[in-house]
Amino acid sequence: MTPGAEVPRILIADADPALCGLLEEWLAEEGCQVVDHDPDLVLVDLPLSREAGASLLGQHAARHPGKPLVALSSNFFAGVTANGAVARALGVHAVLPKPLAREALIGALRKLLPQLE
Repeated sequence: MTPGAEVPRILIADADPALCGLLEEWLAEEGCQVVDHDPDLVLVDLPLSREAGASLLGQHAARHPGKPLVALSSNFFAGVTANGAVARALGVHAVLPKPLAREALIGALRKLLPQLE
C-alpha cells in the first residue's frame, strides 16, 4: 500500500462464512479494511444460477454507484481474463474464478484501487 494513502474499504457481499473469513484475512494482510457500508470496492460472491447472479450484481451496482464491483464465481473457468469479455458482459470491473487464488484477487484489486499500488 502507498505510504500515507487512505485504507481501502472493501465490502464482501453474499460470501459463505468460510470464504468470507479467508478473504478478510487476505485483505487485512494487504492493508485493507472489510466494511459493511460505504466501500471503495465490492466483492460479490455469485450463486450458481446466472439469473440470480445478474440480479445480485444489479442490486449491488445500484446500492454502490460508481464503486468497482468484482464478481467471484465457480461458474468462471480458470482461463477467464479478469477484466475481459465476461466482466464487460456482466457489467463488473473484474471477474475471478473460484476456487480463488490469493494472487489473482490482490492483482485485480491493485488495478482497481490506486491506494494499493
